[in-house]
Amino acid sequence: LRKIRADIVNPNENLSRVVTLFSKVFIRIPAVCHIDNEWDKGLVDQIMGRMFTAGFDRLIAVSSRTREIALRYTRNAAKIVTIPTGVNPVRFLGCDVERLYSTVKSARNRFNIGTVGKLVRFKGQHLVIKVLGVLRDKLPPFNYIIIGDGPDRAELGQYAYSLGLEESVRFLGFRTDVPDLLSGIDLLVQPSETEANGLVVIEGMMAGLPVIATEVGGASEIMDGGRLGWLVKPGDETALASAILEVACMPQDKRRRLGAEARKYAIKHYSFEQTVRRTEEVYLSLVNKQGQKAC
Repeated sequence: LRKIRADIVNPNENLSRVVTLFSKVFIRIPAVCHIDNEWDKGLVDQIMGRMFTAGFDRLIAVSSRTREIALRYTRNAAKIVTIPTGVNPVRFLGCDVERLYSTVKSARNRFNIGTVGKLVRFKGQHLVIKVLGVLRDKLPPFNYIIIGDGPDRAELGQYAYSLGLEESVRFLGFRTDVPDLLSGIDLLVQPSETEANGLVVIEGMMAGLPVIATEVGGASEIMDGGRLGWLVKPGDETALASAILEVACMPQDKRRRLGAEARKYAIKHYSFEQTVRRTEEVYLSLVNKQGQKAC
């Protein structure tokens, strides 16, 4: 930091955040921390919450939910500004719908349900598989398309097999062409048990999809209180099943209208440009303040 003469520092994971706070003892430099996690999961979260809210000059909460939790650790509310993580809507223009059909041969003539995320227990893919096992006779022919990879890949595959869904649950692994794949999806389901913001929910909305999400992190805020999609409690199998069945039985033109409205809202409120501009304003306010002190 001394060598590059940085004007401001914004570390991006917990170890570098701790190192930054230690460095501030020796180098007087403004520091910003993003609150991209829900600090309410135990002792480690409590320690980090108190340390970071006390030591950083400004905290950027990625949702109202993360701001609310951070305020438990500081009385200085002015220190925390809410700036949702933005998405570039251009990525969702002119997408190649054939990408999904060529990747999943049966996708063209089926109702395609998708989930995007790391394959770990708290992301909830196992719950969707369980619900689809219950609903299989009530749904049109479907695929459950899981985009992402992680340590639970084998376990999820075995679970799908045990329910007789091995032909319907398709694992695509880590992909760099998510917008193209989403263009062939009929319904996005994000069943996380915990989430700080809900970036994939924004991506689904920008792709013009109907979205079912659990009411965690910033999902309710992103979906305008559920007006632009379906919100269910985490782990609520009955509510999730009801929402999936409702969307699957909905006329296609109605699904498209809902998706178009969600896309319009997401572009207006969660564009990448807004995030960059507002983050830049935070940086400049701290740099200018530091310059005034130096004078």
